[in-house]
Amino acid sequence: MKILIVDLTEIYGGGQRYVELLEKIFATHELTYFVGCKKLENGTRQLKLATDSGVFKLFMWLVTINKLVFQDKVDVVILNGARPIYLAPFIFCKNKIAINHSLLSLRSTWIKKSIAATLLNVGAFFSKYVILFTKIAKSDFIFINKKVRFIPIGIPTPILARKKSSEKNKMCVVSVTRLDKQKGIEGLLRAFAILSNKYPQQKVTFKIVGDGPLFDYCQKFVQNNALEQRIILTGYSSDVLSELANSDIFVLASENEYFPIVNLEAMSLGLPIVATRVGGIKAQIEDGMNGYLVEPLNAAALAEKIALILNNADIRKMLALESLNRFTEEYSLVLMKSRFDQLLAEI
Repeated sequence: MKILIVDLTEIYGGGQRYVELLEKIFATHELTYFVGCKKLENGTRQLKLATDSGVFKLFMWLVTINKLVFQDKVDVVILNGARPIYLAPFIFCKNKIAINHSLLSLRSTWIKKSIAATLLNVGAFFSKYVILFTKIAKSDFIFINKKVRFIPIGIPTPILARKKSSEKNKMCVVSVTRLDKQKGIEGLLRAFAILSNKYPQQKVTFKIVGDGPLFDYCQKFVQNNALEQRIILTGYSSDVLSELANSDIFVLASENEYFPIVNLEAMSLGLPIVATRVGGIKAQIEDGMNGYLVEPLNAAALAEKIALILNNADIRKMLALESLNRFTEEYSLVLMKSRFDQLLAEI
């Protein structure tokens, strides 16, 4: 089967990591790509970049996408994310699969929500199927119940094993995140600062892995509070799994999220998780089972739950085991591939 994957986001994030997962599960098919992120470019892909700019950008995107559809005799077009879904009515392929990566509730204003809801639902109407990662997102769509399929993100089972706390001299609490406002960076830093005063340096290290517009802010916070030896800012890492494998607790303090892949990566390594009760995180983390959920922007509550795990080896072990079990049962790449195989068999 010939499949065209369309992704029009310029920056590399969760949606672009999802493209890389699609590449793995569609490995037996003939793939072509039309994407906006240069970081996705490598020699293994038949890739065209959506680099047009200016007033006619959308028009040029549509011209190129439809040219690829007819030129390559494409059987299925994957519309990855909101922008491609908005274009669905103007893409001339009968088998379009819309993959939604956001929640309308995360839009900042009523006007933005209304516009996005209209465009999203029109795009979904002109698609054969709509893929949602969690049932939380279903309320964003109307009149398309027969088109909706729930296929949670799945990731490869990691080859490396996590080093247990008992095998190390001190524990590490890590957050892997983009450093911008919606990721709750200020609250994360304040929580780590609270804990740094509770636990000696030789017992616990706090680490933030990632880059973004607030990196300088993070550096100044650490310096102003004399926490250079306690809170480590690594910047961008190309090996997230190694960072997680060398840690004992994973923290995600986001103010809003849909279905973060990094939580699944932490689960795949059996990490206890402390995260905020927002969006699709509520489907990934069951409070008190494979981690703890707190309200966003509450640094004290975040610090309290992290401390609870740090202080109790039995709780760490229980949460870690449930994280691993949940990953195996719900979020492996094998399961994701099986679900997509069933979907493609219907076309």
